Amino acid sequence: MLDRFKLLRKLYEEGINSFNAYMAEERIEPERWPVFIRHHRRHGEVLTRLLRNSEELKKEIDRLLESGRSPHELLIVEFCDTSDASGITRKYGAFRVGDRILGRHIHFGRNWFLRSPEIKTEESTREELAYVTSNDHMSSSSASPRSPASTTGAWTTRRRTVISTSGTSTRTR
Repeated sequence: MLDRFKLLRKLYEEGINSFNAYMAEERIEPERWPVFIRHHRRHGEVLTRLLRNSEELKKEIDRLLESGRSPHELLIVEFCDTSDASGITRKYGAFRVGDRILGRHIHFGRNWFLRSPEIKTEESTREELAYVTSNDHMSSSSASPRSPASTTGAWTTRRRTVISTSGTSTRTR
């Protein structure tokens, strides 16, 4: 079983994900900006805001190391903006049941990192209901979606959510 870093790196190398990830201990300059730092193993533990350049990244790594963090637990991830044309981000949650991925929820918001819904409208409720009730979104053994999302950004978000977590709920932005 691949850990988070190895999975993200493999997905990038195979052209499935457009963003790369680096362990802080590698001391590799990211290929694109912005980036953020998260805990290598803990679910949902994003440790920084979006960092725009090498100087900001170095300052945040130094701050985290001074606070007692180990470079072995710091994962640097290139940010993949999946917001739609109006700036709305969708966080797709899903479950893996056997060989099927089942939709759990969609959180809508304007922030790049969503833990819970920030926006609730009739339109977002309809979109979420369609996602959850359409049932089977992707085979866990395949990277090809069975039902496209309504926007390109959502498609990328859905695919990344499902693949990067092996079917468990996670943040996408």
